[in-house]
Amino acid sequence: MEGQTRNAIGGDIVFVFDTTNHKIKSCFRILRPSNNKDPIWHEETSSSLSSKIIYPYRWDVDIIEESLDITTDKIFEFEPFKTDKKIFSLLIRNRHPRSLNSSQYNEFRHFLLDKIKMLDQKGSMRYWKVAPGENASLWNENRDNRVIAIGWNQIGDLSDRALSDIRTEIASKFPNSYISIFSQFKNFISIKKGDIIVANKGASKIVGIGKVTGSYEYRPDLTFHHTYPVEWFDVKEREIPPQTGAWRMTVRPITPKLYDQIMSNKWRDVQTTGWSFDLNKVVDEIIARDTDKELAIDKEIVRRIIVHLKAGKHVILAGPPGVGKTALAKRILEIVGRKVTGTGSFIESVASDEWSRYEVIGGNNLDNKFQEGYIVKAATDKKWLLIDEFNRANMNRAFGEMFLAIEYGTITLRPAESSVYGKNDIEIPENFRMICTMNDFDKNLLLTELSYGLINRFAFVSIISDTVREPIVVQKRVQSIPGYNDSYEKYNEQIELYFKFINDVRRQRNIGVRTSLDVIKYLAADSREDWNIGDNDTGKWVSLNNAICDYVLPQFDRLDSKTISDVLTYSNLHLSNKAFDPFKSELKNALDRLKKATSWVADKNDI
Repeated sequence: MEGQTRNAIGGDIVFVFDTTNHKIKSCFRILRPSNNKDPIWHEETSSSLSSKIIYPYRWDVDIIEESLDITTDKIFEFEPFKTDKKIFSLLIRNRHPRSLNSSQYNEFRHFLLDKIKMLDQKGSMRYWKVAPGENASLWNENRDNRVIAIGWNQIGDLSDRALSDIRTEIASKFPNSYISIFSQFKNFISIKKGDIIVANKGASKIVGIGKVTGSYEYRPDLTFHHTYPVEWFDVKEREIPPQTGAWRMTVRPITPKLYDQIMSNKWRDVQTTGWSFDLNKVVDEIIARDTDKELAIDKEIVRRIIVHLKAGKHVILAGPPGVGKTALAKRILEIVGRKVTGTGSFIESVASDEWSRYEVIGGNNLDNKFQEGYIVKAATDKKWLLIDEFNRANMNRAFGEMFLAIEYGTITLRPAESSVYGKNDIEIPENFRMICTMNDFDKNLLLTELSYGLINRFAFVSIISDTVREPIVVQKRVQSIPGYNDSYEKYNEQIELYFKFINDVRRQRNIGVRTSLDVIKYLAADSREDWNIGDNDTGKWVSLNNAICDYVLPQFDRLDSKTISDVLTYSNLHLSNKAFDPFKSELKNALDRLKKATSWVADKNDI
């Protein structure tokens, strides 16, 4: 490229306007200033020396498209030319390159850049998985017409339409799912002549493989109207290992490695990369039995969680406060994550009711820089993610786009974010996993907020204490505290009674290990030497009554009358000494309040 300006720099995109045919003819990207410093005469064929113009500056360029052919009719659809065509005339009136960086050209510039994004892969073969209808229902039509076609016919012909226009159309016609649909359309219009199409049937079959032979065509004569001509060179149906994640999208790029595996039918270790470890040994490492870091959680529950993760699911751990949800999640993310991703570090977050898309996906900050949200940070760093107190956030406001992103394997950024961040889409690695935690108090409330489709994206695992190991774990932790070892032995009788009582209570209400730890620490910390409170037999139980009142009783708040009645029954069975009368009195008061409230509601309903 030669010109009369020094302003062009590497990376700039230049559009060439043909003044004879009145259209933008071609475009190229500047690479670097040329090493050739000799002047170049623009009009080499002219016989008149006076007509020759010397261009002293020259650049090496990369041709993006030689036949762009954007007519003035199309150009005048965009501001500011739509309002005043003279502005365009002024823009092209001389041979100097003119910048489009001014804000008045924003709409037109975005249109041109969208075209570039569609053309940028020119010359390099790419591989695409495209589903010819649900479960390949339209494969015969596609094969016989030598095309690959996708639906969403309501969007209309895509020819010569800006990506922003397509986005607006999709958002208007499919407001509840436009993000995933738009992501697939962006993939579809990125397909080029020479690319390879793999037509799939569900998650585990390929029905055809072909090469794209031309440009996009709108075919209203077919069931699905958006098409590319394809020469199908392999129409043998074949089985492949079940694919997960982004494979469920209609249109998706696939890697050359995956394509080679499809063609060669060599699948060894494809689906097990990173997961080829001894599951039982990993479970033992996580539980850490017989150490001061042991978790009092049933080993089978831990095993289930890891199997869910291996099967491609994200997991929500539900349980009472203090059962060990967060500690378990962190240990799984560290130990299993290290084996699968190669790093034991993970992204950690705690949700709140103030969370929005900004915290989860991200957004432009006050400095107009893209601030990565937690899932974007995890995806780009190729790490796993922990979201503690998951249900504290507003589900739709905070996680709506995230649910679609993890389903389809792509996070689609908004235009303003893309222009700053330099990416339209962020790929979520196939082995990305997320573990969330929530209190089981709130589980039912959460499930009422989520649709079945969203619930289906997670495995919900209830975390309960291992009641056999719990006394051992609690004892180790308490005795590891300086000065508590002797006190622990002093309260063995009270500790034994507590566990008998609390394990019966757990039939009705799950109580976390941390509550047991708090109760036993209270007993060990109470250096009471004088048991003579009332009579001697009563005195030795006062500390346990106090601990149960302060640590256990608050967890019966918001429970129904039957549950509290059953807890009262267990109290009468195990806590017979009159030292526990204050605790049982509080339970009776709570039960009376519930009965009165129930009676009042019944009376109101009868009115």
